Amino acid sequence: MTNAIDANGNIVSNTSNLAPTNDLRATGRDVQGEKVADGRYSKVSTYINDDEANNNPNVIVRDGSRQHVSGGYRPDDIVRVGAMDMQYETAVSLGLIQGDTVTTPQERFLADSENNPNEAPVDPRPPAAQLLEAQIELAMGDAAPAVLDTFAKDIVTYGDLSEEGFAFAQSRLGMSEQAVRSIYSEMQEAGGEVLSDFMEVGDGLGAERIEFLVDRAEFGTRQEQEIVRGLWVKAATGKLTREAATKAFDKLYAPYD
Repeated sequence: MTNAIDANGNIVSNTSNLAPTNDLRATGRDVQGEKVADGRYSKVSTYINDDEANNNPNVIVRDGSRQHVSGGYRPDDIVRVGAMDMQYETAVSLGLIQGDTVTTPQERFLADSENNPNEAPVDPRPPAAQLLEAQIELAMGDAAPAVLDTFAKDIVTYGDLSEEGFAFAQSRLGMSEQAVRSIYSEMQEAGGEVLSDFMEVGDGLGAERIEFLVDRAEFGTRQEQEIVRGLWVKAATGKLTREAATKAFDKLYAPYD
């Protein structure tokens, strides 16, 4: 190897320009990984499962996919609390999320029962039905019972909200169309969740039973349609027991067995 000589004739040690000291590639550092670890990038994944998302306020559904976030919530972000999906703002309003602390509806109810053993009788309703009532009460206050009653009658009779139901909600209860549809959507979700649970009796055929109920609700006789819709409304509002749901299903299914 030939050494360089400076202007005074002195030998100068050779310095390679292949790996200068300011080239981070020569250090073995993962710069991209460090930026991710520092939280500079939002991690987005469609592979975040229910278990990881459940009771984790740092995992939300946004733009159709689950994402890891750290603050900066949007009004339509969805979180999963107690195995139930709901808007982040709703969960905060109900006291289910406080910062990074999550309290499920079941835990909150048990805590209230322990703190007030003489004032908090056991609520036998499924958590989804309890949460629906809490959401409607939060949104409508004293008008909540009238809202549920109006919606329930329309759903059982027509399978949807009637024009009269919309008019009543808007003129008498001061509800916007968006608020009406939001509560209707929450009822759909709560009723479907409770019925799905009631139809699963340990034989793995719960999905088939739900499929049968959906078929009867759409293509059955008028009486069958009203029975199924009635089951769904009662499930959503906590007025249906597992035993009653099982008996009603068996009666509906008997002619087709």
